[in-house]
Amino acid sequence: MRRFFYLLISVFILLNIFFATYYLTHKDLNFFTDVARDFLLYQEVDQKKIILIGARSSTAGIFHGPLWIYLTYPGYILGHGDPLFMEGYWIFLIVVFVGSGYFVAKKIFGQKVALIYTLLLSGNMMFHARSLINPHGALFLVPVFFLTILWYWRYQKWRLLALHLFL
Repeated sequence: MRRFFYLLISVFILLNIFFATYYLTHKDLNFFTDVARDFLLYQEVDQKKIILIGARSSTAGIFHGPLWIYLTYPGYILGHGDPLFMEGYWIFLIVVFVGSGYFVAKKIFGQKVALIYTLLLSGNMMFHARSLINPHGALFLVPVFFLTILWYWRYQKWRLLALHLFL
């Protein structure tokens, strides 16, 4: 029964990832203002090579760092600026995020909780696959954010605290 439960949840996770590709296969990219601004920032990276200020946040006068731009820039370069290729790159990032979320949750809580967390995470992310923006990049770091503080409490190493504060 336990093996059937794990198999069933794994199948649903794979189905969620398959459904995330729906927008890509139907060429349905949600190219709204935040995504367009990211593409302008990619062009700025092409010109300047290094930028220190990323996209605007929802709070006036506050900016996100450029990490999201540098994380997604390889998709822009590989696709030669094609938004549909970028959507495929976003799906790749989602798969990496869901996979890393599984391993972090398994390390903290165990395999059952990790599978359920991954199922919920993949179900949520399949709706965002057609337009990832910089707040999603912050969401990608949440599991590692919690893991680093737990490791700091366990091992009392200042490097883990520094990594946690950096994240």
